[in-house]
Amino acid sequence: MLKTLLSFAILRSVCSNKTTRSKLGSRTNGYGQGGTRITCSLSYVPSSLYNKFAIALPHALAAIDEESDNVIAAWLYAVDDCAFDLLDAALTPFHFYLHARSRHRQGGELLTHLLHTLDHAMTDNMTEGLARLRCRVLVRLGVHILYQGDLATAEAHFRTVTAACDEPHELAIAYAELGKLTRLRGDSHAATDALQRSLGLARTAQNRHQNAETVVGCKKLLG
Repeated sequence: MLKTLLSFAILRSVCSNKTTRSKLGSRTNGYGQGGTRITCSLSYVPSSLYNKFAIALPHALAAIDEESDNVIAAWLYAVDDCAFDLLDAALTPFHFYLHARSRHRQGGELLTHLLHTLDHAMTDNMTEGLARLRCRVLVRLGVHILYQGDLATAEAHFRTVTAACDEPHELAIAYAELGKLTRLRGDSHAATDALQRSLGLARTAQNRHQNAETVVGCKKLLG
């Protein structure tokens, strides 16, 4: 079990050739460590972070901490290179890692950068895939912003997703976060409505993790 929880998913290597390694090595802006040490990038993000137990397991997070500069440098390169397929695959575990480590300001900055890149790309090439990715980014960006105390901006992101997205999984997350947000504002009626929507959507998506998260939110609301 421990081996499974600590196993790393190879999402994709963005360091498959000398040119890429050179570009990654040139990042010295605080996110990367210049030189050849920056290697296989987002492959260091563990698939086990989808699992709540893995998030709670210090060894799993410590293993990522050792390569966090590499991971973030690779993320920035992928954004600059508009490698949206890679970013789509990496988004959830990358977000979970930053969230688990309470790196919310950094998470907000990184996802805002991705959002701006997406918006620019979509002005020339609007596709369903990019629109879907934009919603996924907005949900997770909203979480990082919410944890920084900016409820209005976080709510705007969540509302954009609930209006534009048709994926039950992403909608379940958005409504769950709206439930937390409205509970913080003291609006128990709106919080109950949002959490009930989240619970129904999580069941539709067969997302047991989100289902459990929403149940916890409901218990907190009920005191």
